[in-house]
Amino acid sequence: NHLKDIQNEMKEELKSILANSLWKDRLTIGNTSSLDLVKWGIGSSLLRSAGINCDLRKRQKYYFYDEVIFDVPIALEGSVYDKLLLAFMEAEQSFEIIFQVLDNLPTGKIIEEKLNLNYRIDQGKTNFDSDVFFKDGVIFNSLESFGNMIYTTIKVENNKIKNIKINSDSLSKLNFLKELGQGIRIRDLVLVYKSLNIKNSFLEI
Repeated sequence: NHLKDIQNEMKEELKSILANSLWKDRLTIGNTSSLDLVKWGIGSSLLRSAGINCDLRKRQKYYFYDEVIFDVPIALEGSVYDKLLLAFMEAEQSFEIIFQVLDNLPTGKIIEEKLNLNYRIDQGKTNFDSDVFFKDGVIFNSLESFGNMIYTTIKVENNKIKNIKINSDSLSKLNFLKELGQGIRIRDLVLVYKSLNIKNSFLEI
């Protein structure tokens, strides 16, 4: 019920933004081209704000996203205003996903089972395949978080993990901002920067 109250508050906020033309007049800046975003390797909601229907939760289903129903909102111009509206619409879809999960929680007692992974592997009671996870070479994977792409690169040598690197597309966004920011007023540059969801604390781990 608390989540539904928050959802309704966000709907009212969105209505007030759409009803006031000042928001659109002020925030129709920093339009981003879909071609430029692809060139710089920038994904997630920024691609969708520029008209590209790409959501890894739909394209490369992971976690439980194949078990829930949700829409993928799309904008067109990639402006700060488009990104703002898209954030509200994607939050609405997130609420719907949460409600579906809550509605489908199993009833009854919660049973906690102690897991001995080594025993299960020895007994052949798991689908774990060491040849897949520890084959020499480089394993690359990506997933989408709120406003960012997360990339994982694992280097394997002699069937052992030698190096793991986790990074986001924030570094690409910073470089893209240098190009996008040319000719933009200083007071607008801050808004464009914030709209790109650049996470300085998570450039690379």
